[in-house]
Amino acid sequence: MESILEEDIIKLWQPLNNHASVVRIEITGKEPLYWFERKTHGYAAKNFEGTLCYHGGNWRKAEEKTPLETLNGEVGTEIKDYRILRELLASARPVGDYFSHVPREVHGNPKQDYPYNFVFSLFEAKINRNYFSERFDLDEESFSAEDLEKALTQVQQYPAAVISLQQFKEGLEDQICWGYDQVMYEYLKKKHGFTPKIKIIEGIEVRRLESDPRTPYQGLKTLKHYRSKPNLKDVSDLHTFGMS
Repeated sequence: MESILEEDIIKLWQPLNNHASVVRIEITGKEPLYWFERKTHGYAAKNFEGTLCYHGGNWRKAEEKTPLETLNGEVGTEIKDYRILRELLASARPVGDYFSHVPREVHGNPKQDYPYNFVFSLFEAKINRNYFSERFDLDEESFSAEDLEKALTQVQQYPAAVISLQQFKEGLEDQICWGYDQVMYEYLKKKHGFTPKIKIIEGIEVRRLESDPRTPYQGLKTLKHYRSKPNLKDVSDLHTFGMS
């Protein structure tokens, strides 16, 4: 994946819509499983209905000063089981910052007749499968991705999707939205040494940034170019974040 400087993103793809914080969740064990959420009918980006997505969401609150704080808040609205949420967030570690350009015809949001350009801070969290076997009373040795998927769907906002490493090897039927498919592809290829069979959604451009998720929002070069950010009336009103 190509890298790009923040100032070059501003030159090529502004305005930027917002900043998101998302997490790749790995359930560790003999064979790792990956926990996604599935976007359902009625999702604003119509073309992404039914696709898989990382957990997380957009920066919405002025009191959130860092992407990690946004992750804590957004995942907290999606996962309703406090014990699982606590386990997940305690293990969250920063991976990197990325930029994603999603054309209008790709995302399909009828209320947005423009490309969706956004920066996302990616984190990773790892939870051992033993934790879930105890939490949901599942057989530690034999529970499947499908068993865990059914259990997790009961404790989160959107339906859960639990994908095995074998599915990525043999061919994943589902698509992964917002450019996260490209990041997942590179991660699996680098970590596990095989070429994942993922149906990459065409038309989305993703770049790796020089910043990382530990950078406070006020330290981002892209901040004043965000179309949507908390408690800011326009792009010049930066005093709330100590930028003036």
